[in-house]
Amino acid sequence: QALTSNRRKRTKKRIAKTFVQQAHIRNDFCHKTSRKIVGQESIEVIVMENLKTKNMTGKAKAKQDEQGRWLKNGAKAKSGLNKAILSKGWHKLEAYTMYKAQRENKVVFKVSPHYTSQECADCGHIHPENRVTRDDFVCQICGHAEDADSNAAKVIKKRAINLIKHS
Repeated sequence: QALTSNRRKRTKKRIAKTFVQQAHIRNDFCHKTSRKIVGQESIEVIVMENLKTKNMTGKAKAKQDEQGRWLKNGAKAKSGLNKAILSKGWHKLEAYTMYKAQRENKVVFKVSPHYTSQECADCGHIHPENRVTRDDFVCQICGHAEDADSNAAKVIKKRAINLIKHS
């Protein structure tokens, strides 16, 4: 058994304490945000994207070439992305919003997130080139230009209305 120094033990405790504090902050944020969303009197229906966090944070698959040599698979970048996604607490916010909405007798709909950032809210045209930059959206067919996040929110709203109408 390898002996560790007292300084190392103290440092490990400090790091662990920091991670616990971050978890408490994330949990507090999710509770307060979900309460703010559900607590509004004017809101009766809540719509969110059906983000499958578990699928999004899967481990990078190992790759081999014909000779059996291992190829670079971007595992380091993927693990960084996974850590970033999980550190935001999307699933926790969704779960808190769902149970608080159920308590308040409010309805929660989850719509498909596929191509919401590439679909035009006006004409419905889907194409990767519609998303000019990270922040800008310009439809290649009708010329509709808007902030990409606002356009995606309108697409989600439109999909939710269709989901409600056809269910």
